[in-house]
Amino acid sequence: METFEKLFLLTAPVINRNSYSQVCKFYRALHPVIVVPRLNLFTRLLCKLYDVWNGLPPRNKSCTYHEACIELLLRLHRKPCLAHILVADEYCGLLTRTKHLRRASMKLVFSVHQPFKNWAAGDVQTLEALDGLITMCVSDAKLFAERLPGLPVRCIPHGVDVDYWKARPLPKAPKKRIGFCGKHLRNVDMFMRVAQRAMKMRQDVEFYCLIPPGGMNEKWTDFAKLPGVRILQNLSQDEVLGFYQGLYLLMMPLNDTTANNVIVESMSCSVPVLSTNVGGIATYGGGSVFPVVENNDDNALYEELCRFLDSPALCEQTGAACREFAETQLSWLKIAAIHEEFYKSL
Repeated sequence: METFEKLFLLTAPVINRNSYSQVCKFYRALHPVIVVPRLNLFTRLLCKLYDVWNGLPPRNKSCTYHEACIELLLRLHRKPCLAHILVADEYCGLLTRTKHLRRASMKLVFSVHQPFKNWAAGDVQTLEALDGLITMCVSDAKLFAERLPGLPVRCIPHGVDVDYWKARPLPKAPKKRIGFCGKHLRNVDMFMRVAQRAMKMRQDVEFYCLIPPGGMNEKWTDFAKLPGVRILQNLSQDEVLGFYQGLYLLMMPLNDTTANNVIVESMSCSVPVLSTNVGGIATYGGGSVFPVVENNDDNALYEELCRFLDSPALCEQTGAACREFAETQLSWLKIAAIHEEFYKSL
């Protein structure tokens, strides 16, 4: 790196194969300093004092830890450096409080993961204090760039560990297993309507639904009573891999999205995806690598599902295309290299 002596990556305490923090492991030349919250009795007390001093309400102390680290860098670090908060959707207050401390020796970059429409207008405007902004999809990059014309904004997609989320042969079973996973921004009602229609009209299909902690509700409890439905919970990471690899395809309509871990992991496992044309789905191959339909168009989704159920060859071909897209466009090594280019451009 020619212009910065240090790169600081501020990230969550757990770096695993599901996390955006995975990118930290794939920088080839920059040798970043990875800052994770070291929370113990002493540091939690310091974080609490920091929040009280700044008049902030009780909150996640990992966020406080990172904000305090940034403020220390702004006040004390004299050599050229760049700090990048990898998941920065909740750090707008930091920009307001430290704006008067900004110095040319330090560059600050945020990666944001929530859809643009979920951002309050005032929070968007605070981002103009940054030196660079990374979004998870092309559509959001355009929207943020329009609102912040002086700020370098770049879409760098969420990556996937293609060595762990492995391709598999098309499963051979009497019934074709259709998957659904997660809760955030999912169109659960659309999924259930189409799934029930498929179970009523066909004998060759069953639905496996992986529900995260806090996701079960009365609606899912009733759905689970249907004979062709199985609800899965509390799986280990290796069991999640087995869940993907046992699927015929993933049917997961969305109400909105930027990046979606389930979709990129399924694609890496060569599982075909059916979803809806919303948010940043096109950045991850929606409409080009795998089919999408308009949100709440049940007939279109059901027709696509039947088209894949009736053609294992189509399913296998689409799965192979998904895997190729993951390998060539979403591998963490490639995503880390794009980050390096963006840092240098600043």
